[in-house]
Amino acid sequence: MNFREFGWNGLNFEIPEDARFTRFAGDAKGGSFVFESDEYLIEGKWEPIPKKRQSISVIATTLIEKMSEKYKKRGRISGQSIKVLERKDARVFTHDALFMIVKEQVDERFYLWYCDESNRIMIMRFIFKIFDETSKKIIRKVIESLICHKEGPNVWSLLNFRFEAPKDFYLTEAKIAVGRAHFVLTAKKVSSFSEMISTLIVDYYSLANVVFKDTYNNIGEWFRKNYERDLFRQLKKRKIKFISEEPKKLSTHDLLIKKGISRSGFSWRSTTLYTNLSWYCQESNRIYTVTMTSSLSKPFFLKRKTSEIEHTRHLESLLSSFKCHL
Repeated sequence: MNFREFGWNGLNFEIPEDARFTRFAGDAKGGSFVFESDEYLIEGKWEPIPKKRQSISVIATTLIEKMSEKYKKRGRISGQSIKVLERKDARVFTHDALFMIVKEQVDERFYLWYCDESNRIMIMRFIFKIFDETSKKIIRKVIESLICHKEGPNVWSLLNFRFEAPKDFYLTEAKIAVGRAHFVLTAKKVSSFSEMISTLIVDYYSLANVVFKDTYNNIGEWFRKNYERDLFRQLKKRKIKFISEEPKKLSTHDLLIKKGISRSGFSWRSTTLYTNLSWYCQESNRIYTVTMTSSLSKPFFLKRKTSEIEHTRHLESLLSSFKCHL
């Protein structure tokens, strides 16, 4: 069985290649995801550590009670049929954890722990049709490779591409559909007299040589005909005057680079920098387009100067980590 890297909202581990990423919600502070195959389900959940901290054992008991209530509402059980078959201490990454096996109709295996470094209660759940040696291997690989906190940027790795983004960039929008994926990460710093917002938009389009057979080999034309209007809509701008820069390379790919700037507002005035990078990846047969925006807003009586240095630094860091085919 082969495994691949998965990175999502500050959580990283190895997942079987046949696992399908089917559901997700939330951001790095609180959220969830689900992987499924014909033989198993793997779910991850996390939420902020409350001010009134309870033992992980109490968290586990509360989890069981919620499961019982949920199943009872669905008419599946009387509310008393959930049994705890096993409960013992465990270790996940650098943390003491609790492992338990809970049985309703099938055995459900849980790992629960506190990650103080990311201020999260973490829960991993495993369900298998048949629990055998392969099942044990999957659990062992996921848990032994799992990283729930780290120094430096967060790794985003899924759907056969990968990049890194600063920790203060939170997932604010995500859509995964047949032929397209769309992700938006946003960082915000607010003070009494200023607001700085940085946004990273990552889109890809699959089967590019079929869907865009007339333009996939000319990214400039593809951008004008198929993406520019959609990008303006995402940025909530009627028009941005983009200026093309000298192409750069990402691995073996030629990047189309466009830059722009906009100014708006009355009592509060904003200056926003825009950089878009678009390219065709022959190995994955995808068109990727990545947009970075950096906006600074201040009252009209204060000077405002958006940091091009920081904007460029974020962009270069992203490019150095971006892998469009794995």
